[in-house]
Amino acid sequence: DESTQGDFATLTLPDGKEHKIKIHRGTACNTSFLDIQDLFAKTGCFTYDPGFGCTASCSSSITWVDGKNGICLYRGYPIGDLCQKSNFLEVAYLLMMGELPTAIQLENFVGDIKVNLLVHEKLKRIFDSFQMDAHPMAIMVAVVGALSAFFPELNPHDPLHRWLAGVRILAKFPTLAAISYKTSIGEPTVYPRGDLTFSENFLHMMFATPLEPYKVNPIHAKAIDTFLILHADHEQNASTSTVRIAGSSMANPYACIAAGIASLWGPAHGGANEAVINMLTRIGSKENIPAFLENVKQKKERLMGFGHRVYKAFDPRAKAMKILCKQVLSDLDSVDPQVELATELERIALEDEYFVKRNLYPNVDFYSGIVLRAMGIPTSMYTVMFAMARCIGWFSQWNEMIHQDRVRIGRPRQLYTGVKQRDFVDLQDRVPSDDEEAIEESEERRLEASMADLLDVQSTSDPSSPDRKTKTSLRIQEAVGHKRGGLRRKSSFVEEALHGEMRKSSMDLLAHK
Repeated sequence: DESTQGDFATLTLPDGKEHKIKIHRGTACNTSFLDIQDLFAKTGCFTYDPGFGCTASCSSSITWVDGKNGICLYRGYPIGDLCQKSNFLEVAYLLMMGELPTAIQLENFVGDIKVNLLVHEKLKRIFDSFQMDAHPMAIMVAVVGALSAFFPELNPHDPLHRWLAGVRILAKFPTLAAISYKTSIGEPTVYPRGDLTFSENFLHMMFATPLEPYKVNPIHAKAIDTFLILHADHEQNASTSTVRIAGSSMANPYACIAAGIASLWGPAHGGANEAVINMLTRIGSKENIPAFLENVKQKKERLMGFGHRVYKAFDPRAKAMKILCKQVLSDLDSVDPQVELATELERIALEDEYFVKRNLYPNVDFYSGIVLRAMGIPTSMYTVMFAMARCIGWFSQWNEMIHQDRVRIGRPRQLYTGVKQRDFVDLQDRVPSDDEEAIEESEERRLEASMADLLDVQSTSDPSSPDRKTKTSLRIQEAVGHKRGGLRRKSSFVEEALHGEMRKSSMDLLAHK
């Protein structure tokens, strides 16, 4: 094992006992990893590391990130080189198989992807069950997980089965993503075309309609391809760790990928580029940038898209995306005011000593948010596109874990801080605790606030009818009561009263208008 050295560290416990801990080192850095797999068996102790910030949950040869020096490698290749000299499907093959494909291997791989672009017609019917305003990520969690029902025969220990699973998830993801978008806006599904590249097909399925042909902008297609490369994998982040944890139970890989999508959906993870656009919306105009940055310095606002938890220098992915951002913006006939705002914000922040001293440089989320908006990608699809890129990284991590043939089901420990063992108390003998009284007080305030909102609505709906407002107030006050012991029993009645009155008020408001 190239990553293992013959060094040991010695842990001295409070009782004076010593425990030797084996030290591992990776192939690309000098960072030491203390092997504590036998710690509990030998010492009776666990480690405490919330968020696993200092814990390696696995060994992997796929991606390496050096945050201090701003380096990101896929199978040893710098990510910037891959963006300039390769394409997404070639990088996908690299992540899956460990080496760049030969010309014949790439041709066969692209052929496998194209014949798997279509999704089962029965799977498409699932989309009819979603409401028009359903978030595309919610749809993707459901339909990707549903692939498990269409390919249930998969044997994770068969290399051919694993290969097919990887090809299917990579090929079908953009099709499912485009259908989720079309569903959310009520447009008909557009089928993929065999004469288009991977990125061109995605844009075609997103923006083509039966009314007129859609011509793919080659600059936009290149931008999508680069976006996918930059987001394909990034070590053991929250969503990748989720996929590995789910996979450790030997779950179907499509279900594992669906779990990763759910994790990525969170605004602290995959929603960062969407948060950049929301921040720009709050700023509003260039004139408001100085005041906004001053609020950032005073901790009143967050500067989204700047800095990174891992990269302490410049984000290497941001360098590639910045170049692409300039190409996309230069191709536009007219510039979106929000894109102009973002460009000005970047300029001012990079000249401000406060942000420079703290290494708060624009990261990949900042530039990708601008690029996607400039190409007309709706904000709700930003995280879906992140997932479309990351799905091959998730699969590669799952495949590596299964291939290592030493899968242990994920079972983190916890530091229990609850009540010690105690005797059961019969219902009639229980006394409300201080916490329960606080909860009841909070519930009472909530109901009173709801009553106030209702009265405001009634005033708006029928200003000339103060009697009804007074009667409703008395009804709800009587329902709430002043005895806390009966609050829980009465709250459900109050909720029904509120909902009933709100329905009446809504109808009255429409009639009044």
